[in-house]
Amino acid sequence: MTSVLLTDLYQLTMLQAYWHEGMEETAAFELFVRTFPPNRNFLIAAGLEQTLEYLEHLAFTDEECEFLAQSGLFDPKFIDQLKSFRFTGDVDAMPEGTVFFPNEPILRVVAPLPQAQLVETRLINLLQFQTLIASKAARCVLAAPGALKPSYMVDVSFHYLASAAKPLKNRTRVRFHTGTSEILGNLILLEADEVAPGEATVAQLRLDAPVAVVKGDHYVVRSYSPVRTIGGGTVLHPIPPKHKRLQAEVVSFLKAVADCPSEELLLRHIAQAGFAGISFAELRLVSALTDKTLESHLQGLLSRRAIILVDREQRTFVHEERFRELVGIVTGALTRYHRENPLKSGMPKEELKSRFPRSADPRLFPLVLQQMVREGALLQEEKTVRLKTHEIALASDQESLRGEILRLYRESGLQPPFFRDIVQSLKADPRQAKDVLNLLIEEGKIVRTKEDLFFDAEAIEALRQRMLAFFAHTPEMTPAQFKELTGGAPRKFLIPLLEYFDGKNFTLRVGDVRKLRRA
Repeated sequence: MTSVLLTDLYQLTMLQAYWHEGMEETAAFELFVRTFPPNRNFLIAAGLEQTLEYLEHLAFTDEECEFLAQSGLFDPKFIDQLKSFRFTGDVDAMPEGTVFFPNEPILRVVAPLPQAQLVETRLINLLQFQTLIASKAARCVLAAPGALKPSYMVDVSFHYLASAAKPLKNRTRVRFHTGTSEILGNLILLEADEVAPGEATVAQLRLDAPVAVVKGDHYVVRSYSPVRTIGGGTVLHPIPPKHKRLQAEVVSFLKAVADCPSEELLLRHIAQAGFAGISFAELRLVSALTDKTLESHLQGLLSRRAIILVDREQRTFVHEERFRELVGIVTGALTRYHRENPLKSGMPKEELKSRFPRSADPRLFPLVLQQMVREGALLQEEKTVRLKTHEIALASDQESLRGEILRLYRESGLQPPFFRDIVQSLKADPRQAKDVLNLLIEEGKIVRTKEDLFFDAEAIEALRQRMLAFFAHTPEMTPAQFKELTGGAPRKFLIPLLEYFDGKNFTLRVGDVRKLRRA
């Protein structure tokens, strides 16, 4: 509305006074706020468009002049002058949407005094109302960084208006309205192929652009064309995965979270998150609880071990049932490994980790192992893991093979045969022989220096003692001196042995000589 009479009677009587006195000098005024309303830290400038429209079309119509004449308050000659009244002044203003603070002018008018006097009240009304609405709308959608998470999909409860002319089919193209947003998308019906007028259901909106909402936010759905309201409801899950249709567990989950106690709601979402877990920030979105209330519920669940805290920094949680599933996966993997590799004391940790579900948070692996150790189900070494019930038991032929392999290495001392030659000489099964050899290595009776070259551990220890005695009176050892300590071993054994002691940080190579590495 742009009627010139949308103002105080005072402004009109002042305008007549200026006309009687011939006061036409230039005047100026500025509009600003002195203080913030309660609980406000900023305001958003708005109303400029309406202000300019009002000033551009400012004029007294014949009906308005007649109304003033009938009031008996105004001189007829003054009313005749009003018929040609127009605004000719200048306006400077903040752009629409600008953040501003107290005592900061958002608009300035410079015009002849009568014009400035007349428009003052109307401009205050226009700017105040529009700024109030814009500032309130901004406060409704502002959030701390990370507090909201945009998503292209939203799970909703949907009520189809009874006034609709026909059933609504799955994947109908719709306009999704929430807050100040209108986003095109498809309405995916999760429990039926269509919904009849007046019926309610659960659905997933798949949108063309991401939207940031929280559980419980209201929305309206309008048809794509012609545009008319056809239904609406509330948000059930603001950041859901993509659902398959007609899945009973999905429908049951959404109907359950629509209206259940807060603690049950949290447990359901943590369980649904699976092995990946769900963060505190995501739980805030899916529950719409305050941080304090959410914290209280989570602490209660943690104390009852209904949930597991996986990551203290990101505050990620996994449901106890999912954690127990991982314990079962570890137990099953180790059981199969022990059955297939009975002569190995344990399964390499990295190999076991590869059996974890890909979706599992990486921090879950050590937590599961630690829990199983606490429960007495698991024993872990630096690089291997085994079930506590696992024991190496050799069959008679394996025990015999173990003795033969160990005898050959002990008899050969520091000039052992290659392992492949031992296998051939004993006419043993290569895989079984390798398993027995690995067992001897784990028992500390055989030492590996390089691929296919192994030594008796007692012979290696005796050599180490001779080297210590040598370094006690000589700071450096040449290759020739080392050869003498080995009893004249050939080069093919000397080099692997020298590298073995270097690798064990027992010796340090300096040029062509070795020195004892000090601890």
